[in-house]
Amino acid sequence: MKLYKLAFIPFAFLAVACGEDGTSIDLNGKTPEQQADSVADASCAVENECEIAEFDIGFDPETEATTCEVTFGPGDYDACYEDIHDNALSIFETCELSDADLDKIEQCFNAQSSQGCISEAEAADYCDQIIEGSENPEFSDHPYPAVCDEVDAIIEACQPPQ
Repeated sequence: MKLYKLAFIPFAFLAVACGEDGTSIDLNGKTPEQQADSVADASCAVENECEIAEFDIGFDPETEATTCEVTFGPGDYDACYEDIHDNALSIFETCELSDADLDKIEQCFNAQSSQGCISEAEAADYCDQIIEGSENPEFSDHPYPAVCDEVDAIIEACQPPQ
């Protein structure tokens, strides 16, 4: 099941894209440390613009049904930055990313950060899709950009086997 992600789900960042002011990143020509700073700062700025939707997805063994609950709460810039920065730095230091790869990462992030905040109704609909058994639930007003699938493949390809 693909949960909505903001460019770098491998960075342990599961938040709802928001950023009506068009928060963006620029990665080309920067060191891995600068790239990680840019991703973490922009991601956490976006996170703090909206209340963050946190999804608790589970399984009730008594009813044998999938459960999904969503709660909204404020973002925490410092905790977000710490979570994202170290993981982003690891990827930027480990992966041999071409300028084209970096451009795709930028496009994915920028496309998601410009979509506006997720509404409570949209989050509830997302939960309903999960409960109904959808393997690929989607936010109705926040489609996952196709370029982000390419970014997922780039990041996955550079991960060491586990």
